[in-house]
Amino acid sequence: MTKPKQIDSIDIKLKATHFEPFINKNAVKYTENAITKGAKSWTKPYNKPQLVGHDKTSSPIGRIIKYEIVKNQKSTYDEPANYVRLTARITDKDSIEKVLDGRFNTVSVGSKSSRVVCSECSQVITEDGLCDHKKGSYNEKGDMIHWIIDQIEYTEDSFVNEPADEFAGIEEVQIGSKWIPYQDFLDNRTTLLKEITMEDSVTTQTDAKLSTEARNKLSESAFCGPGRSFPAHDKAHVTAGLRLLNRSNFSDATKAKIKACLYRKGKRYGIAPSADELQENPDLLIVGVDDAWTEEQRVELETFFKDNPDADLPDETDTTETTDTTKTDSGVVIPNLKDMKKDELLVLATKLQKDLEDAKTAHTTEVTTKDATIADLTKKLEDSVIVGQQKEEEINKFLDEHAVLSKKLRDSLISNIVDLKMTDNINEAERTSLVEKYSKRSVESLSDTLQDLRTQVSSNTQTNSDVKVPNTTLQTDDNNSAAKEQNINDEKLDDKFKLFDRDRNSTEE
Repeated sequence: MTKPKQIDSIDIKLKATHFEPFINKNAVKYTENAITKGAKSWTKPYNKPQLVGHDKTSSPIGRIIKYEIVKNQKSTYDEPANYVRLTARITDKDSIEKVLDGRFNTVSVGSKSSRVVCSECSQVITEDGLCDHKKGSYNEKGDMIHWIIDQIEYTEDSFVNEPADEFAGIEEVQIGSKWIPYQDFLDNRTTLLKEITMEDSVTTQTDAKLSTEARNKLSESAFCGPGRSFPAHDKAHVTAGLRLLNRSNFSDATKAKIKACLYRKGKRYGIAPSADELQENPDLLIVGVDDAWTEEQRVELETFFKDNPDADLPDETDTTETTDTTKTDSGVVIPNLKDMKKDELLVLATKLQKDLEDAKTAHTTEVTTKDATIADLTKKLEDSVIVGQQKEEEINKFLDEHAVLSKKLRDSLISNIVDLKMTDNINEAERTSLVEKYSKRSVESLSDTLQDLRTQVSSNTQTNSDVKVPNTTLQTDDNNSAAKEQNINDEKLDDKFKLFDRDRNSTEE
């Protein structure tokens, strides 16, 4: 069978071991006292492993997550009435497939016992050693001689091919949200697995809110807040995050940093700040891009989401694009899946499955071809999803790098402008004032201002280079006249350099 890719784990209920009056094929009987006192060892002090073939050196294929003691269970055949029921969660992918196709079925428990008694002579074997009675033989009355396990501690449960307890095995399997008797599942597994696959598929398409599992699968770059808050992997979640910020009481610094990130990631979905927002804050898209979250900000957000865990997710009332209804060959109208409830989807999935089975009967060759095509498209879809995630990682990286470079460009422009404005007598207070003033301008405006200043400085430099320095070599007999002429020339020279004594404020934009 094809391994169901949507199933990452399954829960199964096991009839792990039967107890008195039942005697297993190893001539062992477990007392109710031993079972009652030892059952807690299945989950304490840790959840015992589910293994294969009692191989304790191998990795577990799952863990025991629950135990129950079942007494006087009615049965339609000669199965013992008393047993221990375990719930195991299987997470190994290969083992899931073997459970679902029936290869893994029967089980055997692994345990340690500190009190074992001979049924024939009542000798405590764990204290006094072996007696003369052979376990598995029969006495004169025709009764089997067996060992009585009166104290037990469980260590593991294993799938085995030949269990000593021939009635020990899988009792039920959980598919989707319901428990199904295991034999019923095996008899109808193709239909049931396709139903759960279809249910998972439509749930993925229609459920706008992220489950904890889905949130954890997103990469860190998909979030705009600490602690994996404010997911921004699609348009709906970016919009939901911005809506929350607008009505929240977060600090201004926290709001600004998250909003800048949401707008950066929302750009690909057509979400951008308004002209008024950019006018008010030209640095909106790069706020906090290279700043770490402070402890105060983390605590602020953690406290909020502790009381409002889904506040950064889309509301149930949010609407998205819809599609037209379709109709199957048998005339069944399929409404927009996003408008359907889970129960309705399950009913629809069952009906569609019946249509598919009928189609297979009438068009075996055609259906086989379609199945192959679907498998191929599914593989291509999975590959495209992986590629899409990789591209998204690259886009997020480039967006952040672009924001950092934009900030550096702005800072460089401002620094150059201030340097040109302050040609001498640098005053830090005045410099700070100028930096603050130019920080409110856009990059385009800053570039224009810098160009104008450079042009002006270049012009001034050219003017100064044209000034002719007077000849100071004068005749000694005309010193007074030469001195007078020198003073006149000095005054003319001073006039040419008055440009540099102008009030700096007169050159500001």
